[in-house]
Amino acid sequence: MWPNAVTIKDFNLGQKLDVYTDGACAGNPGPGGWGVFICQGNTKMELGGGSQKTTNNRMELQATIEALKIIPKKTKIDLITDSQYVKNGITQWIHGWKRNNWKTSKGTDVLNQDLWMSLDELCQGWPIQWKWVKGHESNEGNNMADKIAVSNIPSKKNSSKVQDTHISTSTDPLELAVILGRYANPWTKKEGVSDIKVFCQQHEKRMNCLSILMQLIPSLENDLKTLK
Repeated sequence: MWPNAVTIKDFNLGQKLDVYTDGACAGNPGPGGWGVFICQGNTKMELGGGSQKTTNNRMELQATIEALKIIPKKTKIDLITDSQYVKNGITQWIHGWKRNNWKTSKGTDVLNQDLWMSLDELCQGWPIQWKWVKGHESNEGNNMADKIAVSNIPSKKNSSKVQDTHISTSTDPLELAVILGRYANPWTKKEGVSDIKVFCQQHEKRMNCLSILMQLIPSLENDLKTLK
């Protein structure tokens, strides 16, 4: 269950930590969650939270920010993310954004500037090793961070407040909605709507939410048209 009893003080902070971060969103924008999984040998810590109205990229950034907030600065860490947006943004793009007064090379405002500024401030003077892994593969740490993020997505019945607690929702229809959203995500795969319908049918018995997911198909059709 989340949160677990381990705190950052239980780690040997003189040794390197592996810090996995991930974000999830049911709809983009929509309700979203973020997850952090920190491990060092057999010592493991889980942290997560969510927001009722957000985007996947904001949750990816928020996860990274929340992880760095609780780790004493100068601690050696490998920060592992499946988001190229986060890794490339903090290691490459941010230098140009700052020189251009938080404008992109095209002269437009940098999206999520507030979070990028917070992350940049946390990283100052901290030799963090940033690593990217492919999401939804065999990486246990990344899969744990994803599970925590998904489990912290606010459900409709709790829409009046932000979810800052760690509630297991492994049978919540939102979980599959997140998977479905990624299935058609332009940053990963550009699957056709027919493939999405098959995907829904394959998961109908497991999640019992085919009818809910099918309601998303019209909006996904419109999104997919914009990619062509």
